[in-house]
Amino acid sequence: MLYLLNKNLSKVLRVLLLLLLLGSFPLSSEKPLKVFISWPEHDYMPFYGWDEKKKTFKGIDAEIITLLCAEAKLKFKYVYPKTETRLPRIEVLVRNMADISIRSFSITEKRKQYIDFTNPYFYDGLSALVHKKSGITSIEQLKGKKVLAYVNTTGYKYVKENKLTPFIITTSPNVMDSDLVAVKKKLVDAYINDKVYLHTLTKKSDEVKVLNTYLTTEPWGIGVKKGNTKLLNKLNKALKVNLENKKIEAIFDKYKIPFRHLNKK
Repeated sequence: MLYLLNKNLSKVLRVLLLLLLLGSFPLSSEKPLKVFISWPEHDYMPFYGWDEKKKTFKGIDAEIITLLCAEAKLKFKYVYPKTETRLPRIEVLVRNMADISIRSFSITEKRKQYIDFTNPYFYDGLSALVHKKSGITSIEQLKGKKVLAYVNTTGYKYVKENKLTPFIITTSPNVMDSDLVAVKKKLVDAYINDKVYLHTLTKKSDEVKVLNTYLTTEPWGIGVKKGNTKLLNKLNKALKVNLENKKIEAIFDKYKIPFRHLNKK
């Protein structure tokens, strides 16, 4: 009986070894990483939006995380969990609802208290969208004007800290109107946000313009749970490769967004 058991065990071991050598045995049961960008009903193109036909996200952020995960040989899936705060990009990581958070995410010292960021993949900065007939040509002219700046954005932080104006509007004056319409209808005098995004709004209307000034210089990064250095290192390595081979720059070019990186030669 012992001889038969040993004989059968040897056969099993030989089969397992053969499967391993042929590459047909599952070496890992590692689950795909959970990536949070936004929710299907939210749109912030060209950075992210929902492709209803393909049932997935599209845009610059989606293409970047796809590129980096492919480089790092990481499987992933998109998640859009129900959040409870007005800081969903951070909340999903702190509460283990996602492994990666990417959404035009400016790296700030305050945010770094709660999560870790990759090295920057892009640099933008704040500016202002104004009506062409407003006569506004500089930030200084916004003093005493009504400025739209959403809470929990770096735009709101800038307006508040620099006392740009006491008249800060934190939601569109008419909930049915977008930020672009708010400026077009002159419900507000200016809308403060990332300059690169404001430029996309000018393509939707020839009644508005973006001021030439950069109010800030803001690095964009990818968020991961604090202390997850293994994942952070993999993403940074993939990021370095795709900055050097200019594949990330090519994604911005595809969407006609000027690529800005401080290390760009």
